[in-house]
Amino acid sequence: MWLRRAGTGDFPATLTEQAVATLCGIQAGDSTPVASLTYLEDFGKLPPGYCLRADPVHLRADTSGLILFDAAAFELGDQESCALSGALANHLAEDGWQLRQRHPHRWYLVGGEPQDLGTLALPAVRGTPVPAVPFSGADAAAWISRLNELQMLLHSHPANRARAARAQVAVNSLWLWGGGEPQHRGSAACGRVLSDNPFARGSAHYCGLEALPRPAAAEQATPVDNGLLVVLEDCRDAAAYQDLPAWRAAVQRLEHDWFQALIRSLKAGKLDALELYPMNGRVYRLTRRRLAAFWKGRGDYRGDRAFRDAGLTRV
Repeated sequence: MWLRRAGTGDFPATLTEQAVATLCGIQAGDSTPVASLTYLEDFGKLPPGYCLRADPVHLRADTSGLILFDAAAFELGDQESCALSGALANHLAEDGWQLRQRHPHRWYLVGGEPQDLGTLALPAVRGTPVPAVPFSGADAAAWISRLNELQMLLHSHPANRARAARAQVAVNSLWLWGGGEPQHRGSAACGRVLSDNPFARGSAHYCGLEALPRPAAAEQATPVDNGLLVVLEDCRDAAAYQDLPAWRAAVQRLEHDWFQALIRSLKAGKLDALELYPMNGRVYRLTRRRLAAFWKGRGDYRGDRAFRDAGLTRV
């Protein structure tokens, strides 16, 4: 109902991080400063220099190439994460880089001078073959060489040998991404952010917005006059790894816990409008007037190219 009756507009973000940055009034796109703003959420302050995310990943050989799996697809506890990152930290310190981590799935490289390094966002590449050359820019060659050295250290680390003995996948590489300095782009489209995503929370704090944990259901979310941004990521991991049963179950939970309740609140006049950003290049805005347009119910939103192009719907 929401998709069929809503008015649509262009919204170029294809990743949650890009969308959140845009709606909070921060620069977005290929240079979305994910590392700095998740660092702010994890450590309570911006990094003391140039910062990259250096997340632990598993690369698995496949007929189509090396498939990347992030820590959402395997177990990695605090003790193993500290052991592995600590071993790499000593090596990286020789080049003037600090490797820090506050969460076992989120590691950071903090250094001095900004790098001319083009990277690919981890959410965009997980579950897919990684490019043979993962970086671009003047500093790419140095980082490719450095990453090869780190992969050799990970291969021989006792924690990975122990993981192999337990039939667990090895943490055999890092994925570098999310560099750049945060910059305000404009005014925020919301006054409060409800999310458990560290980038969304860090972005809210950076922009002076209120950030609260996402409640379990829409009835527990209190609207605010200047707009409420709710980050719903229940489908994200399942979509990345093409787990259709998990994806379908997540959609059904969202339908029950959020979408039905939001529609009821809109009908009752408790909300002025709803906007849905499914990361397919479009935004779907629903008002009470459009909701009452029952004759629009026969339309099929799947006729929209944004829902036909498989390359635009990995959300």
